[in-house]
Amino acid sequence: MKLSNILIRTTLNSKRIVATALLLQLMIALLAVNPVSVIREILCILYIAFLPGLLVLFLLKIKLDFTDTLLFSLGLSLSSVMFLVAALNVSRFLGLEKPISQEPLLFLLACFIILLSSLCCLRGRDFYYTLRFEVSPLVLLLVVWLISLSIAGAYQLVAYHSNLLLLLFYGIVSIFPMLVAFDKISKNLYPLLIWIMSLSLLLPWYIFLNCVAETIMPGVVVRLGFWDPTVLHGHNSLLFDVALHPTFFYIGGFENILTELKVVVPFVSSFIPLILYQLFKKITDDKTAFMSSSLFIFFFLFYSVTFPRQKHAELFLALLLLSAFHEKLERKKRSLFFILFSFSLIASHYGTSYFFMLALLSSFFILKLFRKLDVATGDFNSSNLFTSPFLILYGAMVLLWYMYTSGSTNFFTLVIFFNFFLERLTELFSPEASHALGALTRNWASVSIEILKYLTLLICGLIALGVFQTLCSQIKERKLEGFLILSASFLIMLGSTLLPIGGGFDTFRIFHLSLILLAPFSVIGLKFALRNAKGKNADKHLILFAGLSVVFFLLNSGFIAEFIPNDYSPNAYINKEKIIKGDNIQAKYLLYRQYYMSEQNLQCGEWIKSHGDLDKELYVDILTVAGKVLISSRFGQLPEEIKLPSIVVLNKNIKLVENSYIFLAYHNTIEKQIFILEKNSIVSYSTKDLSQNISRIYDNGAGKILYVI
Repeated sequence: MKLSNILIRTTLNSKRIVATALLLQLMIALLAVNPVSVIREILCILYIAFLPGLLVLFLLKIKLDFTDTLLFSLGLSLSSVMFLVAALNVSRFLGLEKPISQEPLLFLLACFIILLSSLCCLRGRDFYYTLRFEVSPLVLLLVVWLISLSIAGAYQLVAYHSNLLLLLFYGIVSIFPMLVAFDKISKNLYPLLIWIMSLSLLLPWYIFLNCVAETIMPGVVVRLGFWDPTVLHGHNSLLFDVALHPTFFYIGGFENILTELKVVVPFVSSFIPLILYQLFKKITDDKTAFMSSSLFIFFFLFYSVTFPRQKHAELFLALLLLSAFHEKLERKKRSLFFILFSFSLIASHYGTSYFFMLALLSSFFILKLFRKLDVATGDFNSSNLFTSPFLILYGAMVLLWYMYTSGSTNFFTLVIFFNFFLERLTELFSPEASHALGALTRNWASVSIEILKYLTLLICGLIALGVFQTLCSQIKERKLEGFLILSASFLIMLGSTLLPIGGGFDTFRIFHLSLILLAPFSVIGLKFALRNAKGKNADKHLILFAGLSVVFFLLNSGFIAEFIPNDYSPNAYINKEKIIKGDNIQAKYLLYRQYYMSEQNLQCGEWIKSHGDLDKELYVDILTVAGKVLISSRFGQLPEEIKLPSIVVLNKNIKLVENSYIFLAYHNTIEKQIFILEKNSIVSYSTKDLSQNISRIYDNGAGKILYVI
């Protein structure tokens, strides 16, 4: 018996869409008076993330397919709600004490939905279009099973210290590119498969989280009930953090802000690869677009060492690019999307905003050069990306926003970046000054990372070859495309990591950002290389690239490292038990710094904040400082709110001062080692080498506070 496909087909007109919007609004209002519930959380996410954007699309009379409608609804919803909440925050100066709290937010969103619904009734009476989505029951079963397996695997690793289910999950995910390469999966299922791979890979990392360290400002805003743009904190300029996350928290009735982050961040971020798939289809075929999106997903930075603020910005950057190269968007509507997504990008992450600003500037000069050579004959103004007004507008918005929020903290980040570059020009191509060369020459003490290092270089080489080949082909035809111009700029930005750069602009993050445009050129480059080699596999580049992707993912995810003695991967949490039981100092440093924040560390940190004498000294090792153990919080605390004794970093020859504290974190107690940084490498010495004239004043089993007598 063959199961029939499930076909969802609906015609959207003004009556249906308004009735649905008002019904959902009523359900949200009724659920707001009830306790925390899963139903409320799910409906809240759908309500905030899709409903306003869907109404805006209908209001603008934009007809798109199901996937594009979903993606643009997401982007328009998040952008509009983010700016509305930021505007609501101004009411604090009009007497509303806590504008960012449940009742004001519910009232604001209800008014916004009713306003959009009314406009849809008035303007969209004669407008309608049909959305169609078809999927088989077996595929839906696979979707549910994969998500369940990833969640169960994460829980098993946290609760029972076993990674078997996660390794099984990684093994299953890795075969999808091969199935696509051999035509075992229908093209209609590519978007769903991309999204489910993305979501199921993201979920485990957020299950591991037990404190708000990377994204601290949502907790601060929830605690205060308003956003203070003058607070001197780098994340305080990020509207996604200070406006959207608190909105999801209050409307969804989440238990705490940490739970909200665990649910909302992976859900929203999971759509980034799907946006890229839709973007890549504009310049390549479906299979190449799938392989390119998979490459973006498979890099460890996407699903392991995560930076929520960068993911927020990547979402809006991907949407901006999709709207720029979308043939179905009229120019005026595209301009509207540009302004909205551009400022959403700017207000989501300073590093990504600066990256795109420099890429636009580079594209502008590249285009000028080719126009002088009478090569660039395309209609570059149609995308709005390469016009002087947009470049000036975007640059002005970036600089003004970061100059006048958070006390110019993020503007100084850009100044410091260029200052570092100018000061280190004499150290050109030095491993000490260059992130890229430092990563290439560093001894990682890992077979997996060493292989991955050269595999990543191969991918970069294929990308460069693909860009060069496409450029030569288009120059020969005397017609350059805007996508290629911007891609060449992204490649220049990636290559610039060989130069002296400082701050948080490290090679790994720039490589992942660059893949937003450059990923398809790795497939194109491989195809070109095989054709020139005239080998037997010249027509099988997709199969070879799928194999390359499988190896790339298994190295990134830690699957291969698990079967190599004393090895580890960039996704160190999956190898946690192996690393703890082993003696690889580099692996332990990565695990405890980036991945593993134990409950005992948080308890020790809270004790010293509450009971520590601020006039005394507090000795910690370099890993405790780098891992931000002492400034981590469950619900968000500003640095100035955290009162600690004077921190002194331990080293082997240090002389401990009497009447001072020693903070032994989980890694010190379990490993019985003090980690120190010596000539850019990590070494350690035994905790037994500490002075014996000490007493224990706090001990929770795996974290200790000692007192020097």
